[in-house]
Amino acid sequence: MARSLLRAGLPGLLVFIAAIGAILLLTWPWARHFNGEFLAHWDPPFHAWKLEFMARNILRGDLFLTSSEANVLYPHAGTLYYEALQWPPALLAAALFRWTAWTPEFVYHVVLIVFWALSAPCMYALLRELGLGRAAAFCGGLLYCTLPHRISYMVEFQMQLIFAMPLFYLFLLRFLRRQRITDAIGLAFAWWLQAVCELYQAVFLVLTTPFIATALLAAAPRRLLSRRFWLTAGAGLMAGLALIHPLLTPYLLQRSSGGMRRLLSEVVLHSAQPLSYLLPFNRHTPWSLNTRPDELSLYPTLPVLALALLALVTWGRRAYRHPAAGRWFKGLLTALLLAALGFAAITLLLQNRIGIASAPLLRIWDMTALLCVLLATLLCISPVPRGDNNRFLLGLLAAALFCFFLSLGPCLSVGNYDDTISTTIAHTPNTLYRSAYRYWLPMLTSFRVVSRFGVIVLLFLIVATGVAFDRLYRMLAARGRAGQAAGGLLALLLLGLSGIESLNVHIPQWGFRPVEPAADSPVFRRLDERTTPFSLAMIPMNERYRESMRMFALLRERHLSVFGWGGFKPLYARKIQKAFGNHDAPRVHALLVNIWPEPLLLIDGNDPELAANDLNTRRYPSYVRLAAADMPADLAGHYAGIAEVIDKDDTYTLMRLKPQAPAHLIRRIFRTDLARKLPCAEATLRADVPVNVTVRLNQQPVATATATPEGMPFKCRLPPDILAHSLYNELDFESDTEEFALEGFRLAPMEGVF
Repeated sequence: MARSLLRAGLPGLLVFIAAIGAILLLTWPWARHFNGEFLAHWDPPFHAWKLEFMARNILRGDLFLTSSEANVLYPHAGTLYYEALQWPPALLAAALFRWTAWTPEFVYHVVLIVFWALSAPCMYALLRELGLGRAAAFCGGLLYCTLPHRISYMVEFQMQLIFAMPLFYLFLLRFLRRQRITDAIGLAFAWWLQAVCELYQAVFLVLTTPFIATALLAAAPRRLLSRRFWLTAGAGLMAGLALIHPLLTPYLLQRSSGGMRRLLSEVVLHSAQPLSYLLPFNRHTPWSLNTRPDELSLYPTLPVLALALLALVTWGRRAYRHPAAGRWFKGLLTALLLAALGFAAITLLLQNRIGIASAPLLRIWDMTALLCVLLATLLCISPVPRGDNNRFLLGLLAAALFCFFLSLGPCLSVGNYDDTISTTIAHTPNTLYRSAYRYWLPMLTSFRVVSRFGVIVLLFLIVATGVAFDRLYRMLAARGRAGQAAGGLLALLLLGLSGIESLNVHIPQWGFRPVEPAADSPVFRRLDERTTPFSLAMIPMNERYRESMRMFALLRERHLSVFGWGGFKPLYARKIQKAFGNHDAPRVHALLVNIWPEPLLLIDGNDPELAANDLNTRRYPSYVRLAAADMPADLAGHYAGIAEVIDKDDTYTLMRLKPQAPAHLIRRIFRTDLARKLPCAEATLRADVPVNVTVRLNQQPVATATATPEGMPFKCRLPPDILAHSLYNELDFESDTEEFALEGFRLAPMEGVF
């Protein structure tokens, strides 16, 4: 039995090892810098920080990360779920931290490469299930890991976590083909696995499933009448619901609540264009286009495009000539081809500035996109082609068309643009995306980078490439050993040409940045030794390149921060950032003094805005801004009116806020997890004359107190049923008559409070 398991798993293991080698080769010399350095971009330190944060929590016993809290963007709650959950990589990172002495940045790079390469054997398994030979499946697995899309995202850790997508389609095909309970449970598990890695792609899987299911079930509708089908489907659904809790329930609720709503104006800046799929990734492709690249490359390489087109033409000819293909099917197929060609023709006309002022032409452009999706959907319910594998490919084609038009975002456009779509050559609203955003897909409102829908298009192109290559390889292999050798050379040619077009262009552009030795700072050593609670406001805080390194090198999992770099910033954090950006010291004090634990100002002397004259020796990338013209030369002096210096070394200056002035209303805000651990509020109330003070928690009265000239101690229990679930808590002290001062506020254990 062990031998048979080894024989079954050996091809996948070989594909996995080959994928690791291909990734390291295409990104060389990245591997030489895994220890002590990052790619000089803001994302890698951020993702390394989050990976270590979750891994350390797991090692402390929080296996399922039930706290849902990170130590940034304080005092907002649920900040761990602002980004991809990445739970499986965190498990591996926790094991590496436990069993090795590797540095956090080295662990990050190892985990990244492992999960990136894991995509290859998963795609290999899907292609084998579709009946492809080992050579074609091997090539498809490697292509899935090495297309420009993957290389362009080498700085985006969570975007490499798409290994479960082929597994999902594998189990979906098996379930619809055989209706086995193991396949139904495997389908639920594969979706859950993708969701706890990166929710974007898990939503893509849900959106594409109806196309594939319709295509397979339309050819065999009797399956829907089978009791076995519904029993196994029910078992899979029950397994999926059981897996959702506890990891995904708060994550899905947060995404669906509208609390992370993205405006269409923001989504537009992270959308693809039709010609983005033809925009070369590097200089080895002999053409260029005036189109928007966005943050990822959607270019599938010329060999993949050619073989995928060959597969589509072959499939179309066979389907059209099939004996069962009637007029209805032939009409649909012809209409889809004409609609797709029409959309492409209008795109090229507009790209060449022909008809850009024609409102009817732009409207037809939008309607043609809708027509393509509608016709592809109708094809899924036709009886042709026959066979589960062909039906699966038909459904995947329809899903790819649907995702292609969603990836274009709120507007169809041509011509590159920067901060506003009005600078494009031409643009018009994308009805398909806008209707999904507003009416029937609420979770889409929390997605910013909709160009990522293109991963489904690329996945389909890889599958189609595998099908075409398999046909060519079998034709060659049928001619004997010479043909097999020719097939092997064809595989090497496919991988080699695609690899040349995928060669990394980021490392020469960006270079590397060393991890800062924060542990060497006397200020941070003394911060680690503090026994009283505190949070940090690290400034300047308008440069994400610096912020991500602070999170990794300074915060780690040790200290709270009122700010942080990530794909989403809640309202209070944006207010703080704006106040610091405007150098508005009174506003900064008003925002920070409300927070408990008390924020300390940490001035970062490494920031390029404070060390602009040293930029040439620091080798900062070109996108790191020079010092702002209105940046105060002495930040410590600028904020001296609201804070005082309490510690300093050659790099960092630590300042403490001055006490809040007496007022009629004084507010303290804090996170619910701290309030549950320390459910008692303590303070001293002082006023010139005795005055009654009403205390409210989240607008609900919880206590009354008296402020006196001598200072009256105050203590009350925070009712757990009033604590906030998704935001932060507001504890208001209010007097209708005289002003008073609040001194020594803190949350404490509940001792002697009733």
